[in-house]
Amino acid sequence: MRRRLGVDIGGALNNVGYGLWRLGRSAEALPIQQEGLELKRQNHPSDHGSIASSLNSLADSLHALGRFAEALPLWEEALEMQRRLPSPSADRWLAIYTNQVGRCLKLLGRPTEAMAWHEEALRIERQLFPDGHYAIAWTLS
Repeated sequence: MRRRLGVDIGGALNNVGYGLWRLGRSAEALPIQQEGLELKRQNHPSDHGSIASSLNSLADSLHALGRFAEALPLWEEALEMQRRLPSPSADRWLAIYTNQVGRCLKLLGRPTEAMAWHEEALRIERQLFPDGHYAIAWTLS
């Protein structure tokens, strides 16, 4: 019961943090997202899609605050975790996290490295989606 409660609260905190981020209130979202991530880490196996999702949400908030150097390792961790997860949606999340790493590297002034990540995201997306799909367009933009 205690484990289930920690998972539920961790997920709820992540959802609140995500909502604040969507409202442009990333600074308020950060401590909530950090607490949610910690609860998920305590209550899930080390490789779990829910943890990867929380890492992504926290990285989004840091990115929105211009804290790219702090966001990058979170997206890298989410990406590595997603690579180890067997999931029907794993490839889509791989593309998303790969693209996010590229975006972050570009903003950190590392365009050559960023390009390699964007090319990898595009390769994954072209395997998943037909030409003209919004995901491909987003990566190309």
